[in-house]
Amino acid sequence: MRRGRGLSGLVLAVWLLGAAAGGAHEGHRVVGDEDGDGRWTGRDIQLALDAAGDKAVVFVPPRVFEVEATVRVGSGQTLEGERGRSVLERRGLGGAPLVELEGATGVEVRGLVLRTADLRSERPGQLPNLLRIVSSRGVVVEDCRFRGPHRASIAIDVAEGESPYEQNVDIALRANDAEGGTHGVRLGPPPTDIVGSGATRLRIEDNRLAGSEAAVLWHGLAREGSIRGNVLNSKLDVHALLEGISEMDVVGNRAEGGSFVLRGVGPGRISENRCADMLVSGSRLTIGDNVLTGNERAATLRVERGGSVVVSGNVIVAGRRGIVLRAVDGASVTGNSVRSELAAIRIDGLAGEPSTSVSVTGNSVLTSSVAESAGAIVLSRAEGCVVSGNRTFFTGGSGPGVRILEGAEDALVVGNLSNRQPGRGGTVESDGTAVHQAHNPR
Repeated sequence: MRRGRGLSGLVLAVWLLGAAAGGAHEGHRVVGDEDGDGRWTGRDIQLALDAAGDKAVVFVPPRVFEVEATVRVGSGQTLEGERGRSVLERRGLGGAPLVELEGATGVEVRGLVLRTADLRSERPGQLPNLLRIVSSRGVVVEDCRFRGPHRASIAIDVAEGESPYEQNVDIALRANDAEGGTHGVRLGPPPTDIVGSGATRLRIEDNRLAGSEAAVLWHGLAREGSIRGNVLNSKLDVHALLEGISEMDVVGNRAEGGSFVLRGVGPGRISENRCADMLVSGSRLTIGDNVLTGNERAATLRVERGGSVVVSGNVIVAGRRGIVLRAVDGASVTGNSVRSELAAIRIDGLAGEPSTSVSVTGNSVLTSSVAESAGAIVLSRAEGCVVSGNRTFFTGGSGPGVRILEGAEDALVVGNLSNRQPGRGGTVESDGTAVHQAHNPR
């Protein structure tokens, strides 16, 4: 049985027998009334941790411990509880965290409930982070629950004087359940005198994360990790806001009705996620096999200011516009299924910078194209682009299958198919721009 999923009755009995024999059992220790005051408090947990030393497992029995001072877990220690029943409840800590790991190595926290009492009378800036990780290595936080009003359920921060990427290394957050906070997981923002919050090999996997703002907020620098298999929820539109990540995979996450915003990312893979819409900026990215349910006000999948991007195999269920690339240098948009009200795929510029060398191939799009000037696939402020082998279908409107607007240069349009009839838009229309086209049947 994996630890963190709750101890069986037999194992718990062994723990309790060890406690009855003086509180220790072969490197393990059960938290008791350590200070003899007849209460169950965070001080008892801290005394047990201090007495256990390095490489010890400290078990928190299934009861509520009132925590009045931050519990600090040291290097080599495991703080473990019975899933859903071992509760640390914050009382009178001000803005200090409930549990903190600072400068620690080889620490595990499993099976605990970390929660606040009723703090509705406190100002938002006074709310605590429940678990804070600072400049630590080899940390596992697994199967914990976070409840009550707070800032971040799990906050990852930095200390001064270190390279950002070396701040937090090999951090695994798995199978946790967080709600009630401003953020589920927060990395950064850093203090003003530090270049960026940092993490290397950070893995956020199989968690349920909810926040009144973004469920995952990431202002910092991180590389070589993954955000995988999480269920995200936020009261705001943006469920995940990630900035400055490289060599990271964002895979298999669900944010029903919410947005993913990823800025300055790459290289990496963004795939098999389900959300309402995405905004991505970065280079050397694969954005594939996502299911996007639609944005009624803007594009459902937007890629801006990047290069060497592959957008493939995505399914866009609905939205005002489908896929929009702006100021992207070198991209492939291929094999996507897009349904939208206006242009299903649009290649455009941004702030005077055109998109260049973009291929749009093998996509299947369905649009109502309610605007007279719109098409299913539109090139505008784009240079050296190829549009080939796409199938465009209309349920209304009068635009063409492919529309080349003034500002597009050196476009090649080949082998596209549309259900448009001549006189109602046809397959290709150009606003006076030279287009190389062939074999685009009407």
